[in-house]
Order: sequence, then structure tokens, then C-alpha cells
Amino acid sequence: MSYIKDAVQKFIECSNDRPKAVTGFDGFIDVIAKPVKQKLDSGNEYFETIDEFGEFIKSRAGKSCLIKYDTQIEKLGGNAPIFSLALAKLNSNVELIGALGSPEPNKLFAEMPGVNIHSITEPGITTALEFKDGKIMLSDSRALGEVSYETMKNVVGVDKLAEIYSGAGIIGMFNWNDIKNCSILWKNLAEEFLPNAKIAPNAILSVDLCDVASRSAQDICEMIDVLRSFKKYCKVVLNVNFNEYSQVYAALTGKTAPENVEESDLIAVTGLDVVCVHLHKGSTAFDASGSATVNTYFIKNPKISTGGGDNFNAGFTMAVYRGLSLRDCLVVANAVSGFYIKNGHSPEPSDLLAHAEEWEQNV
Repeated sequence: MSYIKDAVQKFIECSNDRPKAVTGFDGFIDVIAKPVKQKLDSGNEYFETIDEFGEFIKSRAGKSCLIKYDTQIEKLGGNAPIFSLALAKLNSNVELIGALGSPEPNKLFAEMPGVNIHSITEPGITTALEFKDGKIMLSDSRALGEVSYETMKNVVGVDKLAEIYSGAGIIGMFNWNDIKNCSILWKNLAEEFLPNAKIAPNAILSVDLCDVASRSAQDICEMIDVLRSFKKYCKVVLNVNFNEYSQVYAALTGKTAPENVEESDLIAVTGLDVVCVHLHKGSTAFDASGSATVNTYFIKNPKISTGGGDNFNAGFTMAVYRGLSLRDCLVVANAVSGFYIKNGHSPEPSDLLAHAEEWEQNV
């Protein structure tokens, strides 16, 4: 298993440069909470697993119930903000455009180390109920209905947007599901803005859809078609979980997605440059050269799980940008995510080596 440490070492060795990144367009206030199972003299006992919590909910069918929860922390959230913070820690200069507060940024977003923020509307609110085996996220994303290409141009300004995107080596676009008419926003960027924007010649676009369960097959096909149009300007990287993979595959092919992700030729199916599928026990990525799979290092007692996927995406994106192999990119992504979940904050490149050594010892 020395390839784990080797991959992280390669990543660290090429982490001195600081590529410019431009990310958007969501933003949430995250309330991280644990639902209370019962009160004890020694303190509250919490539901440990989603299955246990689900059984309790099921037992109350046809009745009423009150579930109390203890807030662990209130923090900035949203795919783009968390991704941006992680990317900044990995040595990138980040410009974040999103739903961060209006007319002034919410205090939780006002100071993001290494990230310049450009707010265009109010943030959404997510209450994340965390368990040892995952989380249940309750999201109020109504404010994101105000996010649009026109709003971005009007609030930030066309000239300022050109300045922000100039020289960008990484472009991040997130939360297609929650942003109304997001495909139109992306299409306008590709057709009206990027042709004249002076982004870096080796730029990559990193995309996370954020759950497509409520979207039609037609919506998905139109969105993928928009992403293909970005290939004229940059390498396009799509990040999906298993459910998103299944729905995207079905929409594009009219067939049921293979249970074994490695059996699906996602590059031919999507027409994109890189596709990464996040799985519970590992991750699989595809590019023109083939595919690679890396098993996840399971964190038994996570300090936080909300944001783990965004940290994974940040590690994967930076590794792809720096030209690592698919397998090495997946190792770096898992190391960044695992460190975050274990410690509650995103790592710097130098933090990853000790985590990689621990990972190797526990495989």
C-alpha cells in the first residue's frame, strides 16, 4: 500500500504554485446538529445511526412526535464555499461568487482565509443531522432562486467579472440542483462570457451537481450538453455520488446504470474529460486513458461529515490540475476528505503525509 504515501508525496512536491480559482454560485449557513435519543443524568444520548433514527421515525407513523437536537456548530456552508476554503488551504488563490448575504455578506462568510468573496444574494439554510454512518440534510434553498447570470452581472459588474476570471486555472461550478435555471447560468457563461475571458490555457472546470433526484431526464441531458460546451475552453471534470451517477447514466442512455461502476464507460456516455464517482467504500474515476478505483479510509469517529464531499472534490480537482495519474488523484482526494472528517478542518498539503501514513497502517 505504499502507493498511498507515494501519491501524497507527489502532490506535496508540486504544491508550491498557487493557481487562481473562481468558484460559485451557492452559499448556505450550516447548522450541524445531533438528534437526541433520550436525556440521561450524565447528559443527552444521541441516535448513533441513520437506521436507528429511521426506525424511531417509522414507529411514530400516524402519531405526532417531538425530536430535540443539540446544535454542535453553526458554520458557513454550501458546496462552493466549503470547496473554496479547502482549495485555499491546498495553495490556491480563490475568488468565490455566491449566495453569501445581501446587501452585506453574512458574518460567517465575511472572513474566509485565502478566499475573496463576491456576494450576489442571501444564503440558504441547511440543518445537518449527523450520525456515525452519515447525515440527513434538511435544506431551505429558497434564497438561491435569486441566483442568476443577470443578477451576477448586475451585482458584481461585467468588468469586475472579467477581472475575476482573468487567469483562472480552476473554475468551480456547484449545486446545479438547488439553483433555479442553473443550466441557463452555465450556458450564458460558456456562450457569452468565456469566449472573451482570458482564463489559463490549461484551465479545468470542476462540477458537482448536488443531488439530481428531483430533476427530469430532459433536464439532466440539457445540463450535460451545456457542460460539453465548456470543453472548448477547459478540461471538464464531473463529480457525482452513486445516486447521481445512476440517474445521469439512465438519462443519457435510457438504460439502467451498472451496479459495478467500473463497468460503465462514463467518458463515452457523458462526453466529458474526467468523471469521478464517490462511493461509500471507495471512489472510481474515468478519463480517456481508462479508469481507477481507490478504497476509502474509513474514519470511525468523525469530528464532522458535512463538507467531506466538497473537500474530496477540492483534493481531486487540485490533483487533476497538477497532472497526477487518476489513481493518485483519488488517493489525494480521499486523504484531503479523510483529514477533514477526522479533524474538523481542511488540511494544508503538509498535513497530508502523516494522514497517509496512518491510512497505510490501517488498511
